[in-house]
Amino acid sequence: MEGLAAAQVTATDPELGDLLEEYGSELERAKLADWPGVLRAAIAAAPQLERPAALLLPDVPIRSSSEVRFVETIGCHAAAILATLPKGDEGSATQLRETLWLGSSRVSRSAHRRRRGHEVRRLAATERRVRNAVRY
Repeated sequence: MEGLAAAQVTATDPELGDLLEEYGSELERAKLADWPGVLRAAIAAAPQLERPAALLLPDVPIRSSSEVRFVETIGCHAAAILATLPKGDEGSATQLRETLWLGSSRVSRSAHRRRRGHEVRRLAATERRVRNAVRY
């Protein structure tokens, strides 16, 4: 349901559209935000924040388009990125590769690779050292 307006849903399923509209109204009335709302607020605030020296994403699953946009936004502002995933989480691995390492539609893949290349190699070496130092 993420990213769908109540009017879009109502056209297909009026009852579900009404529920979605009521859900949004209740969140607003209570001055609460659901997870996509929290991510939208963080994305909106990101340009005003100081550029982080590094971004660490330890075992972060990427499950929704809001999470992809959030990782892309903070990843673009970070000087270096280290991400780890649980073994077998191919969905998140693909999302991270496409979002962080291969660039966005605004930057060509080759330009993005050149710009991030030295950082990725440096992070890969650091990740190997960490993996060798940590025993599971």
